[in-house]
Amino acid sequence: MFSRYTTIKCYQDTKPIKQCLTCWSFDHFSARCTFPPKCHTCAGPHKEDSHVCNECPDTAKAQKGCPHIPICCVNCNGDHLVDNINC
Repeated sequence: MFSRYTTIKCYQDTKPIKQCLTCWSFDHFSARCTFPPKCHTCAGPHKEDSHVCNECPDTAKAQKGCPHIPICCVNCNGDHLVDNINC
């Protein structure tokens, strides 16, 4: 403006959603989480890194979505991943 450079930011009407990457609940981050870890994929009592399938020998495949373990949301028990935007 007026022959000067300025930074323009897009207006955001709502606050960004805070979601913990340890327990996957809302309104706090992992740094302040006091809850036990939950799995991103199956909602089990383990971190996503430890997600294993007894039928798949490849742990990388089990972490990406094994067909033997049903997907379950930690927050609503729905059949989608916990970070689904529609949850």
